[in-house]
Amino acid sequence: LSGLPDGFTQQSLTENEHSVITVWENDGGDALILSQGDGMTKRSVDAERLTRAVVVSDGTEYEVYSEKGYMVVFWSTRDYTFSIDCYGNFTQDEIISLAENIKEVEE
Repeated sequence: LSGLPDGFTQQSLTENEHSVITVWENDGGDALILSQGDGMTKRSVDAERLTRAVVVSDGTEYEVYSEKGYMVVFWSTRDYTFSIDCYGNFTQDEIISLAENIKEVEE
């Protein structure tokens, strides 16, 4: 993941046969969690509680769900599904920019 905000360091990396999850945190307690999964990986959100937006950039559709202090963005490619969970004060533009910089990791 390139373009991380200043001060974020990787805290963990978890891999299994269906997904890769990486966690970055800063000293202020903000966190970014990147998940990459295959077609077997499913995610869900509390859509009643969160505000939903759809952003299309360079042909990719990003679904963004947010509330104060939390945001998650979902998107997929031909082979993988991705999400970035964000805890802290991030803008939608910042999160989409991070998502645009994601490169697929071959299993």
